Amino acid sequence: MKKITLPFLIFICGILLCFSCKQNSDTRSGLTSLSEVDTIDLATYNSWVEGWKVKGQGFTDTMLLEYFTMPLIDLQEFALEDKSEARFVLGMDTTLYPIEAHLMLVGVDSLGHTILPSPRTPNAKIYDFTSPCPRYCDVAN
Repeated sequence: MKKITLPFLIFICGILLCFSCKQNSDTRSGLTSLSEVDTIDLATYNSWVEGWKVKGQGFTDTMLLEYFTMPLIDLQEFALEDKSEARFVLGMDTTLYPIEAHLMLVGVDSLGHTILPSPRTPNAKIYDFTSPCPRYCDVAN
């Protein structure tokens, strides 16, 4: 697990830098808010979190996870929602071959609790709009 700690922290710092530097809305047509396509249900979230706990160590021992790519419009829209913080959660889809890592985004309340869909928070969303490398790598690199 230690192999990805420093690169993961650098990645998160880069995302936070993007939040602080780029506040303009996306001008591409049709991209004015987050799409339901970018969300997953609680069962998928739980499955992927469990998949990471079970297979993440073996995955990182045999595969170098280089980065995740996210559309900036989605990050900007998430930042506008009523949350105290953002939490990036690693997940693993073990139903695919080869298995695929995911970086999910959930809100955090003022007490530090992860905000997941529930009867108390029915409008909570779990975002998965990442493309991991390997699988979706820049062909130039």
